[in-house]
Amino acid sequence: MADPKSSKPRRLAAAALASLPLAVAGLAPAAWTGPAAAQQSEATPAAPAAQADAAAAPAEAPAPLIEQEALDLLKSATSKIAAAKSFSVEIDASHQVPTTLGQMVTLFSDTEVTVSRPDKLKAEIETGAGETEFLFDGKKLTVFDKAKNFFAEMPAEGTVDALITAAAEKHGLELPAAEFLTSDPEVLLTKDVVNAYVIGPALVHGEKTVQLMFATPRYEWQLWLDDKTRLPVLYALTHLDLPGTPTYTAAFSDWKLDETPDAAEFAFTPPAGAAKIEFAPLPPEAGKDAGKDASKTEPAK
Repeated sequence: MADPKSSKPRRLAAAALASLPLAVAGLAPAAWTGPAAAQQSEATPAAPAAQADAAAAPAEAPAPLIEQEALDLLKSATSKIAAAKSFSVEIDASHQVPTTLGQMVTLFSDTEVTVSRPDKLKAEIETGAGETEFLFDGKKLTVFDKAKNFFAEMPAEGTVDALITAAAEKHGLELPAAEFLTSDPEVLLTKDVVNAYVIGPALVHGEKTVQLMFATPRYEWQLWLDDKTRLPVLYALTHLDLPGTPTYTAAFSDWKLDETPDAAEFAFTPPAGAAKIEFAPLPPEAGKDAGKDASKTEPAK
């Protein structure tokens, strides 16, 4: 999927999980080897070779389906976001992470994001554990834990796109629905797509939408677009390449495009008593694929 992706939520250290094939080939019954088999073999003529070959041939996989209408609708939605010099949106997200005992736990977060292109971002992420603030002013990223009153900083000069990738690769930090925060969401979302089609009208939380389906070798994902604005309402992604096929969803609301935020909104002033700490080091290889996909998953303790 995306090359910011990643994913995920996300969110995830995909390198920490083994990529196991999830599709299991259908197994034919084992050939009989006992006397009864030999007796039946003598009593019944062998099937013609062509018929035997046909019976042994595996079923053909469905041909890829790429509908231009689905691509056009996606482009229309993402182009509006990409063209905005600034925007804000609220994201209610959920993602699944596997526990060390083998169960899949669903975690939730509420996020308010403001982006001012090309180099400013603010995200306030609230979970059951508390509220965390991400502030990027074009020179550094600050992550502030409001409940514990401590913060960490990372030098980060450049664009929001570069920040999303660097934060994931260096420290495993991934923002909810990061694909949609970049300068060209369409490129990330359509990378390696093998299926793209329109499912049709759908009602999401009382809103009329159009539902789209996309698939890559690693992901299946759906997108619901507002029937009038054509902006994203809901995004749902399934990891096909991770054990347990964990899912990630993001519900979007209150899109505001081209509102000019105050530059001071992206600056961080430590509150009284706040302590500066260092980012925890990533496990070996954990950042290898980070930042390339929207939603990833690491085992929960």
